[in-house]
Amino acid sequence: AQDVETAIENESRSDGDSDKTPDSSSVWEFTERRLIDELRSSVLRAIERSHDIKLIKKSRAQYSTSDRSVSVSCTVSKLYPDSSVKYWFAHHTPWQDFLDKGEAGFLALGCLDLGFAFVIPSEVMKEKLPQLNTTIRNGKTYWHIHIQKPDDHAYRMFAPNSGDHLDLTPFMMKIEGL
Repeated sequence: AQDVETAIENESRSDGDSDKTPDSSSVWEFTERRLIDELRSSVLRAIERSHDIKLIKKSRAQYSTSDRSVSVSCTVSKLYPDSSVKYWFAHHTPWQDFLDKGEAGFLALGCLDLGFAFVIPSEVMKEKLPQLNTTIRNGKTYWHIHIQKPDDHAYRMFAPNSGDHLDLTPFMMKIEGL
């Protein structure tokens, strides 16, 4: 079985979606895989501590408890300092389906330069999906999650289809060691 995140990520990278700045089609700047994996591990450990659970890897982005009562999809973005979109994530249909199957599901968004992640309950995310831009490629849909920083102490998920941006403050989870 092929890792869903890897397959879609490779497809996205070949088209330049993952590592170009959201406002630019110029230079690709790849982030070291090691840094992404280290942050993902730190985010998952923070979720485990916060919920007193043990997560088991299902794919590079998907994790759940052994009884599948809690599921997590975790993805990582670097900072895009020269853009109004500070962080860009793709959220894939299979990830949302995975989150919806558990009693509690969370989309975890790790940001390489921050000491916290955004851990959003799947029901909140599901409600926001129609408000986000999408790409359909090879019959597969993914949503564009754009995180903006409107001021020094706030982050929000940009909702271009409604203008009802999501304040991410309630979903911030400290990551130790970063």
